[in-house]
Amino acid sequence: MHYTRWLRHGDPSINKRPRGRLCSMLDCTEKVEARDLCHNHYHRWQKYGDALTPLTRRPSGSSEVGYKTAHGRVRRKRGSPSLYECVGIKCAKQAEDWAYIHGSSNEKKDLYRGFILPYSPDVNDYQPMCRLCHRAYDKEARLA
Repeated sequence: MHYTRWLRHGDPSINKRPRGRLCSMLDCTEKVEARDLCHNHYHRWQKYGDALTPLTRRPSGSSEVGYKTAHGRVRRKRGSPSLYECVGIKCAKQAEDWAYIHGSSNEKKDLYRGFILPYSPDVNDYQPMCRLCHRAYDKEARLA
């Protein structure tokens, strides 16, 4: 490697390998992954809608459940929603999602992918729905 540098540039200490673009955030020297942001800033932007938001983590072993964990628990406890038929009105399609039943006494809110979303840590507060009925149901709940 040093011989090749000496042969090309006349000096073995010269390294002209292209570095690639750097993250656009101030004082960050990491390489760009997407949207002119490094891996960490890009995933913060994806999760919180802001690349500068510090990552918040629940302590391990905590009984506090977040949006993503709650949905994962429903899937593990009740199985895939595709095993059920959609509970939407006049819909006989196969379910694709576990939809949170809005207005539950256990309702919590969590920031997920830049949105504040309601959820419940109770696995019985979810019902199987096709994607179309799920979106309509959530939209109706937001407007209520």
